[in-house]
Amino acid sequence: MVHNAEPNILIIGNLHSHPSSDAFLKKFLKIIGSLSNEVCIISGDKPTYDNIQWIKYEKHIHNGSLFKRAINFIKSQLWLVKTILNLNFSYDIVLILPTAFLVPNLLLKFKKKKVGLFVAQKSDKFFTLISKINFIFSDLIIVESENVIKDWNISRRNNILKGNMYVDKDLFQKVTEFDHRQNIVGYVGRLSTDKGVLNFIEAIPLILRECPEIKFLIVGEGPLYEIINKKLTEMNLRENVKMEGWIDHCNLSYILNKLKLFVLPSYTEGLPNIVLEAMASGTPVLVSSVGGIPNLIKNNKNGIILKENSPSCIAYNVINSLKNIKLNKISKNALKTIEKDYYYENSVKRWEHIIEFLNNL
Repeated sequence: MVHNAEPNILIIGNLHSHPSSDAFLKKFLKIIGSLSNEVCIISGDKPTYDNIQWIKYEKHIHNGSLFKRAINFIKSQLWLVKTILNLNFSYDIVLILPTAFLVPNLLLKFKKKKVGLFVAQKSDKFFTLISKINFIFSDLIIVESENVIKDWNISRRNNILKGNMYVDKDLFQKVTEFDHRQNIVGYVGRLSTDKGVLNFIEAIPLILRECPEIKFLIVGEGPLYEIINKKLTEMNLRENVKMEGWIDHCNLSYILNKLKLFVLPSYTEGLPNIVLEAMASGTPVLVSSVGGIPNLIKNNKNGIILKENSPSCIAYNVINSLKNIKLNKISKNALKTIEKDYYYENSVKRWEHIIEFLNNL
Protein backbone atom coordinates (compact mmCIF):
# COMPACT_ATOMS: atom_id res chain seq x y z
CA MET A 1 0.00 0.00 0.00
CA VAL A 2 1.00 3.62 -0.57
CA HIS A 3 1.09 5.28 2.86
CA ASN A 4 0.80 8.90 4.04
CA ALA A 5 0.47 10.43 0.56
CA GLU A 6 -2.02 8.35 -1.42
CA PRO A 7 -2.53 10.23 -4.70
CA ASN A 8 -5.65 11.16 -6.62
CA ILE A 9 -5.54 9.27 -9.92
CA LEU A 10 -7.18 10.03 -13.27
CA ILE A 11 -7.59 7.01 -15.56
CA ILE A 12 -8.22 7.30 -19.28
CA GLY A 13 -9.70 3.96 -20.25
CA ASN A 14 -11.03 2.39 -23.43
CA LEU A 15 -13.74 4.61 -24.86
CA HIS A 16 -15.74 1.75 -26.37
CA SER A 17 -17.75 -0.58 -24.17
CA HIS A 18 -17.06 -4.30 -24.56
CA PRO A 19 -17.34 -7.31 -22.19
CA SER A 20 -13.60 -8.06 -22.35
CA SER A 21 -12.56 -4.45 -21.60
CA ASP A 22 -15.19 -4.35 -18.84
CA ALA A 23 -13.69 -7.46 -17.18
CA PHE A 24 -10.22 -5.89 -17.37
CA LEU A 25 -11.49 -2.62 -15.95
CA LYS A 26 -13.08 -4.26 -12.90
CA LYS A 27 -9.79 -5.86 -11.89
CA PHE A 28 -7.74 -2.78 -12.74
CA LEU A 29 -9.92 -0.50 -10.62
CA LYS A 30 -9.81 -2.91 -7.70
CA ILE A 31 -6.01 -2.59 -7.70
CA ILE A 32 -5.81 1.17 -8.32
CA GLY A 33 -8.59 1.88 -5.82
CA SER A 34 -6.54 0.18 -3.10
CA LEU A 35 -3.51 2.36 -3.86
CA SER A 36 -5.12 5.80 -4.21
CA ASN A 37 -7.04 8.46 -2.36
CA GLU A 38 -9.65 9.25 -5.05
CA VAL A 39 -10.10 7.91 -8.59
CA CYS A 40 -11.79 9.37 -11.66
CA ILE A 41 -12.10 7.39 -14.89
CA ILE A 42 -13.03 8.42 -18.43
CA SER A 43 -14.25 5.32 -20.29
CA GLY A 44 -17.02 3.56 -22.16
CA ASP A 45 -17.50 0.90 -19.48
CA LYS A 46 -19.11 1.80 -16.17
CA PRO A 47 -17.02 1.05 -13.06
CA THR A 48 -18.62 -1.31 -10.55
CA TYR A 49 -17.32 0.65 -7.55
CA ASP A 50 -19.54 3.47 -6.24
CA ASN A 51 -16.67 5.54 -4.83
CA ILE A 52 -15.13 6.13 -8.28
CA GLN A 53 -16.09 9.18 -10.35
CA TRP A 54 -17.04 8.14 -13.88
CA ILE A 55 -17.16 10.23 -17.03
CA LYS A 56 -18.81 8.24 -19.81
CA TYR A 57 -17.80 8.51 -23.44
CA GLU A 58 -21.22 8.94 -25.02
CA LYS A 59 -20.39 8.71 -28.70
CA HIS A 60 -20.45 5.42 -30.60
CA ILE A 61 -17.16 4.19 -32.07
CA HIS A 62 -17.62 2.59 -35.48
CA ASN A 63 -15.42 -0.16 -36.85
CA GLY A 64 -14.58 0.06 -40.51
CA SER A 65 -11.80 1.09 -42.85
CA LEU A 66 -8.56 2.51 -41.54
CA PHE A 67 -9.65 5.96 -42.79
CA LYS A 68 -12.94 5.84 -40.85
CA ARG A 69 -11.16 4.58 -37.75
CA ALA A 70 -8.62 7.39 -38.05
CA ILE A 71 -11.40 10.00 -38.28
CA ASN A 72 -13.17 8.50 -35.26
CA PHE A 73 -9.84 8.40 -33.44
CA ILE A 74 -9.21 12.12 -34.06
CA LYS A 75 -12.73 13.02 -32.92
CA SER A 76 -12.35 10.99 -29.73
CA GLN A 77 -8.99 12.66 -29.00
CA LEU A 78 -10.52 16.11 -29.33
CA TRP A 79 -13.41 15.07 -27.08
CA LEU A 80 -10.90 13.86 -24.47
CA VAL A 81 -9.00 17.16 -24.61
CA LYS A 82 -12.22 19.10 -24.02
CA THR A 83 -13.24 16.74 -21.21
CA ILE A 84 -9.87 17.01 -19.44
CA LEU A 85 -9.91 20.81 -19.70
CA ASN A 86 -13.38 20.93 -18.12
CA LEU A 87 -12.69 18.22 -15.55
CA ASN A 88 -13.83 19.02 -12.03
CA PHE A 89 -11.38 16.65 -10.36
CA SER A 90 -7.99 17.37 -8.80
CA TYR A 91 -5.47 14.68 -9.69
CA ASP A 92 -1.78 13.94 -9.20
CA ILE A 93 -1.23 10.98 -11.55
CA VAL A 94 -2.73 9.93 -14.88
CA LEU A 95 -2.84 6.35 -16.16
CA ILE A 96 -3.62 6.04 -19.88
CA LEU A 97 -4.74 2.58 -20.96
CA PRO A 98 -5.16 2.99 -24.76
CA THR A 99 -1.56 3.22 -25.97
CA ALA A 100 -2.26 5.49 -28.96
CA PHE A 101 -3.96 8.32 -27.02
CA LEU A 102 -1.31 10.89 -27.95
CA VAL A 103 -3.27 14.16 -28.03
CA PRO A 104 -4.56 14.02 -24.43
CA ASN A 105 -1.07 13.00 -23.32
CA LEU A 106 0.36 16.15 -24.94
CA LEU A 107 -2.20 18.23 -23.06
CA LEU A 108 -1.32 16.48 -19.78
CA LYS A 109 2.37 17.12 -20.46
CA PHE A 110 1.58 20.82 -20.91
CA LYS A 111 -0.34 20.73 -17.61
CA LYS A 112 2.75 19.12 -15.98
CA LYS A 113 0.90 15.98 -14.90
CA LYS A 114 2.70 12.68 -14.25
CA VAL A 115 1.60 10.13 -16.84
CA GLY A 116 1.94 6.36 -16.94
CA LEU A 117 1.15 4.79 -20.34
CA PHE A 118 -0.04 1.18 -20.41
CA VAL A 119 1.35 -0.83 -23.34
CA ALA A 120 -0.17 -4.13 -24.37
CA GLN A 121 -0.79 -5.58 -27.83
CA LYS A 122 0.14 -3.92 -31.10
CA SER A 123 -2.45 -2.54 -33.50
CA ASP A 124 -1.99 -1.73 -37.21
CA LYS A 125 0.91 0.37 -38.48
CA PHE A 126 -0.87 3.73 -38.18
CA PHE A 127 -1.80 3.34 -34.52
CA THR A 128 1.50 1.64 -33.69
CA LEU A 129 3.38 4.68 -35.05
CA ILE A 130 1.26 7.06 -32.95
CA SER A 131 1.83 4.86 -29.89
CA LYS A 132 5.60 4.97 -30.36
CA ILE A 133 5.47 8.77 -30.50
CA ASN A 134 3.36 8.65 -27.35
CA PHE A 135 6.17 6.80 -25.53
CA ILE A 136 8.33 9.93 -25.79
CA PHE A 137 5.84 12.10 -23.88
CA SER A 138 5.07 9.58 -21.12
CA ASP A 139 6.84 9.64 -17.76
CA LEU A 140 6.53 5.88 -17.41
CA ILE A 141 5.86 2.96 -19.76
CA ILE A 142 3.89 0.16 -18.08
CA VAL A 143 4.17 -3.26 -19.69
CA GLU A 144 2.56 -6.60 -18.86
CA SER A 145 5.75 -8.55 -19.47
CA GLU A 146 9.38 -8.24 -20.56
CA ASN A 147 8.56 -9.55 -24.03
CA VAL A 148 6.20 -6.62 -24.70
CA ILE A 149 9.27 -4.35 -24.55
CA LYS A 150 10.92 -6.48 -27.22
CA ASP A 151 7.74 -6.78 -29.29
CA TRP A 152 7.32 -2.99 -29.41
CA ASN A 153 11.08 -2.30 -29.56
CA ILE A 154 10.73 0.16 -26.68
CA SER A 155 13.91 2.06 -25.94
CA ARG A 156 15.50 1.31 -22.58
CA ARG A 157 15.97 5.06 -22.22
CA ASN A 158 12.29 5.16 -21.23
CA ASN A 159 11.26 4.50 -17.65
CA ILE A 160 9.69 1.03 -17.84
CA LEU A 161 7.95 -0.98 -15.11
CA LYS A 162 5.93 -4.19 -15.16
CA GLY A 163 2.26 -4.05 -14.21
CA ASN A 164 0.01 -6.96 -15.09
CA MET A 165 -3.51 -8.00 -14.17
CA TYR A 166 -4.44 -10.88 -11.91
CA VAL A 167 -6.66 -13.95 -11.98
CA ASP A 168 -9.63 -13.90 -9.62
CA LYS A 169 -9.07 -17.14 -7.70
CA ASP A 170 -12.65 -17.09 -6.44
CA LEU A 171 -13.92 -17.23 -10.02
CA PHE A 172 -11.24 -19.27 -11.78
CA GLN A 173 -10.10 -22.56 -10.28
CA LYS A 174 -9.79 -26.19 -11.29
CA VAL A 175 -13.13 -27.88 -10.61
CA THR A 176 -13.03 -30.83 -13.03
CA GLU A 177 -9.94 -33.02 -12.78
CA PHE A 178 -8.03 -33.11 -16.04
CA ASP A 179 -8.35 -36.90 -16.49
CA HIS A 180 -12.13 -36.62 -16.17
CA ARG A 181 -12.50 -34.21 -19.08
CA GLN A 182 -13.67 -35.20 -22.55
CA ASN A 183 -11.61 -34.46 -25.66
CA ILE A 184 -13.03 -30.99 -26.19
CA VAL A 185 -10.83 -28.32 -27.78
CA GLY A 186 -11.94 -24.73 -27.37
CA TYR A 187 -11.44 -21.12 -28.32
CA VAL A 188 -12.77 -18.32 -26.11
CA GLY A 189 -12.40 -14.70 -27.16
CA ARG A 190 -13.29 -11.99 -29.62
CA LEU A 191 -14.09 -13.33 -33.08
CA SER A 192 -11.80 -11.08 -35.07
CA THR A 193 -9.02 -11.52 -37.62
CA ASP A 194 -6.20 -10.58 -35.24
CA LYS A 195 -7.11 -13.49 -32.95
CA GLY A 196 -6.36 -16.06 -35.68
CA VAL A 197 -9.74 -17.71 -35.09
CA LEU A 198 -10.34 -18.30 -38.82
CA ASN A 199 -7.09 -20.29 -38.94
CA PHE A 200 -8.42 -22.38 -36.07
CA ILE A 201 -11.65 -23.03 -37.99
CA GLU A 202 -9.65 -24.06 -41.08
CA ALA A 203 -7.62 -26.46 -38.89
CA ILE A 204 -10.66 -28.37 -37.61
CA PRO A 205 -11.21 -30.57 -40.72
CA LEU A 206 -7.49 -31.47 -40.68
CA ILE A 207 -7.78 -32.53 -37.04
CA LEU A 208 -10.96 -34.55 -37.63
CA ARG A 209 -9.34 -36.57 -40.41
CA GLU A 210 -7.05 -38.15 -37.84
CA CYS A 211 -9.14 -37.78 -34.67
CA PRO A 212 -12.85 -37.84 -35.64
CA GLU A 213 -13.95 -38.18 -32.00
CA ILE A 214 -12.74 -34.71 -30.96
CA LYS A 215 -15.35 -32.03 -30.24
CA PHE A 216 -14.82 -28.29 -30.53
CA LEU A 217 -16.29 -25.31 -28.67
CA ILE A 218 -16.06 -21.73 -29.90
CA VAL A 219 -17.16 -18.99 -27.50
CA GLY A 220 -17.32 -15.29 -28.28
CA GLU A 221 -18.71 -12.51 -30.41
CA GLY A 222 -17.19 -10.14 -32.92
CA PRO A 223 -17.09 -9.10 -36.58
CA LEU A 224 -16.37 -12.66 -37.79
CA TYR A 225 -19.32 -14.29 -36.00
CA GLU A 226 -21.56 -14.68 -39.08
CA ILE A 227 -18.64 -15.63 -41.34
CA ILE A 228 -17.61 -18.42 -38.94
CA ASN A 229 -21.21 -19.57 -38.60
CA LYS A 230 -21.47 -19.85 -42.38
CA LYS A 231 -18.13 -21.65 -42.68
CA LEU A 232 -19.15 -24.29 -40.14
CA THR A 233 -22.19 -25.10 -42.27
CA GLU A 234 -20.29 -25.07 -45.58
CA MET A 235 -17.56 -27.34 -44.14
CA ASN A 236 -20.10 -29.76 -42.60
CA LEU A 237 -18.67 -29.23 -39.12
CA ARG A 238 -21.90 -28.73 -37.17
CA GLU A 239 -21.79 -32.23 -35.70
CA ASN A 240 -18.37 -31.64 -34.12
CA VAL A 241 -18.40 -27.91 -33.43
CA LYS A 242 -20.60 -26.04 -30.97
CA MET A 243 -20.67 -22.27 -31.27
CA GLU A 244 -21.71 -20.08 -28.35
CA GLY A 245 -22.15 -16.33 -28.17
CA TRP A 246 -20.51 -14.25 -25.50
CA ILE A 247 -20.43 -15.89 -22.06
CA ASP A 248 -20.61 -13.75 -18.92
CA HIS A 249 -17.21 -13.52 -17.27
CA CYS A 250 -18.43 -15.17 -14.06
CA ASN A 251 -19.44 -18.27 -16.05
CA LEU A 252 -16.21 -18.68 -18.01
CA SER A 253 -14.59 -21.02 -15.48
CA TYR A 254 -17.36 -23.57 -16.09
CA ILE A 255 -16.57 -23.48 -19.83
CA LEU A 256 -12.80 -23.67 -19.31
CA ASN A 257 -13.18 -26.64 -16.97
CA LYS A 258 -14.86 -28.57 -19.78
CA LEU A 259 -11.87 -28.20 -22.13
CA LYS A 260 -8.99 -30.61 -22.59
CA LEU A 261 -7.12 -27.96 -24.58
CA PHE A 262 -7.54 -24.20 -25.04
CA VAL A 263 -6.31 -22.70 -28.34
CA LEU A 264 -5.42 -19.04 -28.97
CA PRO A 265 -3.61 -18.65 -32.33
CA SER A 266 -3.41 -14.83 -32.26
CA TYR A 267 -1.37 -12.61 -34.54
CA THR A 268 -0.95 -10.06 -31.76
CA GLU A 269 -1.54 -9.98 -28.00
CA GLY A 270 -0.45 -8.29 -24.81
CA LEU A 271 -0.79 -10.73 -21.94
CA PRO A 272 -4.27 -12.19 -22.56
CA ASN A 273 -6.43 -12.61 -19.47
CA ILE A 274 -8.20 -15.59 -21.00
CA VAL A 275 -4.91 -17.53 -21.14
CA LEU A 276 -4.26 -16.82 -17.46
CA GLU A 277 -7.83 -17.83 -16.62
CA ALA A 278 -7.56 -21.07 -18.61
CA MET A 279 -4.33 -21.95 -16.77
CA ALA A 280 -5.98 -21.17 -13.43
CA SER A 281 -8.76 -23.60 -14.41
CA GLY A 282 -6.21 -26.35 -15.02
CA THR A 283 -6.67 -26.21 -18.79
CA PRO A 284 -3.54 -26.59 -20.97
CA VAL A 285 -3.09 -23.78 -23.47
CA LEU A 286 -1.87 -23.92 -27.07
CA VAL A 287 -0.90 -20.35 -27.99
CA SER A 288 1.00 -18.16 -30.44
CA SER A 289 4.38 -16.81 -29.38
CA VAL A 290 3.35 -13.13 -29.43
CA GLY A 291 3.25 -10.23 -26.98
CA GLY A 292 3.76 -11.27 -23.37
CA ILE A 293 3.03 -14.95 -23.98
CA PRO A 294 6.70 -16.10 -24.33
CA ASN A 295 7.41 -14.77 -20.82
CA LEU A 296 4.42 -16.66 -19.45
CA ILE A 297 4.55 -19.98 -21.30
CA LYS A 298 7.53 -22.32 -21.25
CA ASN A 299 6.96 -24.73 -24.12
CA ASN A 300 5.88 -28.22 -23.02
CA LYS A 301 6.31 -27.18 -19.36
CA ASN A 302 3.26 -25.10 -18.45
CA GLY A 303 1.75 -24.73 -21.93
CA ILE A 304 2.42 -25.33 -25.60
CA ILE A 305 3.74 -22.72 -28.05
CA LEU A 306 2.76 -22.66 -31.72
CA LYS A 307 5.71 -22.12 -34.07
CA GLU A 308 3.28 -20.27 -36.34
CA ASN A 309 -0.50 -20.02 -36.57
CA SER A 310 -1.27 -21.60 -39.93
CA PRO A 311 -4.17 -24.12 -40.02
CA SER A 312 -1.75 -27.01 -40.64
CA CYS A 313 0.47 -26.02 -37.68
CA ILE A 314 -2.55 -25.63 -35.40
CA ALA A 315 -3.91 -29.02 -36.48
CA TYR A 316 -0.56 -30.75 -35.97
CA ASN A 317 -0.17 -29.31 -32.48
CA VAL A 318 -3.74 -30.05 -31.38
CA ILE A 319 -3.38 -33.70 -32.42
CA ASN A 320 0.04 -34.08 -30.80
CA SER A 321 -1.01 -32.27 -27.64
CA LEU A 322 -4.02 -34.52 -27.01
CA LYS A 323 -1.79 -37.58 -27.50
CA ASN A 324 0.88 -36.14 -25.16
CA ILE A 325 1.09 -38.24 -21.99
CA LYS A 326 2.57 -35.18 -20.23
CA LEU A 327 -0.52 -33.03 -20.85
CA ASN A 328 -1.80 -33.65 -17.32
CA LYS A 329 1.58 -32.50 -15.95
CA ILE A 330 1.41 -29.38 -18.14
CA SER A 331 -2.04 -28.69 -16.66
CA LYS A 332 -0.65 -28.88 -13.10
CA ASN A 333 2.37 -26.71 -13.93
CA ALA A 334 0.09 -24.08 -15.49
CA LEU A 335 -1.89 -23.83 -12.27
CA LYS A 336 1.33 -23.50 -10.24
CA THR A 337 2.44 -20.61 -12.48
CA ILE A 338 -0.77 -18.72 -11.76
CA GLU A 339 -0.58 -19.40 -8.02
CA LYS A 340 3.02 -18.14 -7.91
CA ASP A 341 2.77 -14.94 -9.95
CA TYR A 342 -0.74 -14.01 -11.05
CA TYR A 343 -3.01 -13.75 -8.04
CA TYR A 344 -4.25 -10.40 -6.70
CA GLU A 345 -1.57 -9.97 -4.05
CA ASN A 346 1.25 -10.29 -6.62
CA SER A 347 -0.31 -7.75 -8.99
CA VAL A 348 -0.96 -5.21 -6.22
CA LYS A 349 2.74 -5.23 -5.26
CA ARG A 350 3.76 -4.42 -8.85
CA TRP A 351 1.20 -1.61 -9.21
CA GLU A 352 2.14 -0.24 -5.79
CA HIS A 353 5.68 0.20 -7.11
CA ILE A 354 4.30 1.93 -10.25
CA ILE A 355 2.18 4.40 -8.27
CA GLU A 356 5.04 5.14 -5.86
CA PHE A 357 7.39 5.78 -8.81
CA LEU A 358 4.99 8.24 -10.46
CA ASN A 359 4.07 9.89 -7.18
CA ASN A 360 7.73 10.57 -6.40
CA LEU A 361 8.62 12.15 -9.75
